Amino acid sequence: MIETRGEYDLRGFMTTTAQESSLESVLGLIEKIAEHHTLPDLMGELARGLNGVAGTDVVSILLHDATTDRMKPYVLGGKQSERSEELRKVIVESSLDETPSGHVWRTQEPAIVADWEKDTKFPRFRDFIATLGFRSSTVLPLTTPRQRLGTIAFVRERAGGSDASELAIFQTVAKHVALAVEGALHLERAEELGKALAEERDRLRAHVDVNRAIGSELDLAALLSAIGDALRQTVPHDFVSLGVRDGDGFLLHKVVQSAEGESHLKLHTCTSKDAPWAVAAATGKPFVKNDFPALAPHLEEHRRKFLEQLGIQSLAAIPLVSRGRPFGALCFASVKANAFDLPTVDLLMHVTSPVASAVDNALAYGEIARLKDKLAQEKLYLEGELAHDFHEIVGESAEIKRVLKAVETVAPTDSTVLVLGETGTGKELIARAIHNLSGRKKGTFIKLNCAAIPSGLLESELFGHEKGAFTGALAQRIGRFELADGGTLFLDEVGDVPPELQAKLLRVLQEQEFERLGGTKTIKVNVRLVAATNRDLAQMVADRTFRSDLYFRLNVFPVSLPPLRQRPGDVELLVRHFVEKFARKMSKKIDSIPSETMAALRGYAWPGNVRELENVIERAMILSEGASLAVPVADLRAAPVPASMVARPTAAPPPAASSAEAATLAEVERAALLRALEESRWQVGGPKGAAAKLGLSRTTLQGKMKRFGLSKPGSP
Repeated sequence: MIETRGEYDLRGFMTTTAQESSLESVLGLIEKIAEHHTLPDLMGELARGLNGVAGTDVVSILLHDATTDRMKPYVLGGKQSERSEELRKVIVESSLDETPSGHVWRTQEPAIVADWEKDTKFPRFRDFIATLGFRSSTVLPLTTPRQRLGTIAFVRERAGGSDASELAIFQTVAKHVALAVEGALHLERAEELGKALAEERDRLRAHVDVNRAIGSELDLAALLSAIGDALRQTVPHDFVSLGVRDGDGFLLHKVVQSAEGESHLKLHTCTSKDAPWAVAAATGKPFVKNDFPALAPHLEEHRRKFLEQLGIQSLAAIPLVSRGRPFGALCFASVKANAFDLPTVDLLMHVTSPVASAVDNALAYGEIARLKDKLAQEKLYLEGELAHDFHEIVGESAEIKRVLKAVETVAPTDSTVLVLGETGTGKELIARAIHNLSGRKKGTFIKLNCAAIPSGLLESELFGHEKGAFTGALAQRIGRFELADGGTLFLDEVGDVPPELQAKLLRVLQEQEFERLGGTKTIKVNVRLVAATNRDLAQMVADRTFRSDLYFRLNVFPVSLPPLRQRPGDVELLVRHFVEKFARKMSKKIDSIPSETMAALRGYAWPGNVRELENVIERAMILSEGASLAVPVADLRAAPVPASMVARPTAAPPPAASSAEAATLAEVERAALLRALEESRWQVGGPKGAAAKLGLSRTTLQGKMKRFGLSKPGSP
């Protein structure tokens, strides 16, 4: 049975000693609760002080939760403590009309249950409270002039309702408790508001600091360092890194502070889709792990060991989105556990918008700078190429037509071509013809003579190097493979590539990727290779001086160039071509070539092939003073030519030379080398050296001198 009473005057019912004692206790409690400012402190004091007031066994306070529209227990004591969680569950799961407290909060009228065993209004609550040994209760509203807060319940183990004097005491207590609870709630809300304002202040300060730090910074290392410094006070961390999407994987940029305080980047390629930066970029949501055991499974083994050595415990990867696309993640790491809570991560999410734009701009600037550097190097390279007058292939013999047919067949493909032939036969011209007839003709044609570069520098020439990769590497350099991206790379004298570099050359041919010397970033290229050599690569493979797998990779489509002595019918065409060429350059006019001169030119073996013929004609043009070409025939007669090598009026190739004829050819070549060396006073290199006279490279001439046993008189 529920009885409701109106409000009573406390003083009118204080007639007994027990009541006076209760009043003193209440007044003392009111003074105490006025001293408390936070809701937890207030509830703790009420739990200690209210039990026993006016003969009660338990006093409970419940506040209304507007979110769930349920009553929420705050103070439970006495026997309730033993089963407090069960009681809380019953109260929280019950609707307002299923509990006395809910009913009182809704009606704002006291509810007195004199005997719970006879109650019929709250059956669910009745059955449970009876198990706790309680028989009666008085529930009053906690209400101030400004709001309805909840209820306060005075519970006894004996049956019987409260009389007027007890009710007056309970109402006085309820009135002061309501005021104290309202004050504590206001203070709690003020503190929450203050905390929210402080977080907003930190967020705004972080925005200002980050925007001020990034400014117009376009250097990625300096940018990441500035971001870390700007956020370090607001978001304490020990390391900052950047993961940027790079093809199928991520390129991890890590800022490293040197002893001098300068920042630079270390680059690592990561292909794991479970990596923190990969997960953040893929989902567009922050990836946060606040202890190392949870973080470790998301790291590759070498990076896990590295972070473990650094003592990293927490990591937060914040996605970076620019122009509507996620392109990477900014990662903050700390040696402290639980370093990145929800407010911290929320703050980092708010500051990433300007950071993402700045990083995107820095990456774009870096790519533009790289392309500008590549174009500048291409410009220098091509300007150097313009200094040479590369003429078209001249010849009508069956041998040269066979070569041109092969070029026409293989050029449209992207297959690797190996051009074989003696020095001076025009291997570079064939390589250019392949490029110009291919789908890559709009790309760059890059060449490199492997024999002309010291072996220690050849790797840098081919693949480039990073700044500081070796002594003297003062700046980053782009290699020939990177310059030829989208075009054709011509490697002349490929047989001179040292064994230690052949494996790396094989890899770039197979995978179309490499790393610069001193770098870790994998660079992908699309290059068509044309290689050339005057060596017997098959014999070098047998001698184990050339890798067999590289040889087979190069020898996809071999093209053999015949020496000039095997196509004597083309000599006259070449002579007239070179005469016209040098006549234009020297502003001379040559009307005729003496028949005996042409016969001598046709009858010469030309050990230096077309290049030697070109040099002879150039020298003749210089010496010619009239309209007739004056060739120093005596120089040619000094090197006798066997009758079998004299030109015949037939397109068929000459028969194979006998061993005696081969020996005579070697003698002819040795005599030509010796004559050039003597004329140049044994100077091998330089514009006036023997190599220039013969149209050979310095290293090729030195190799021939060694083979023929030629050395300067008087030298050891």
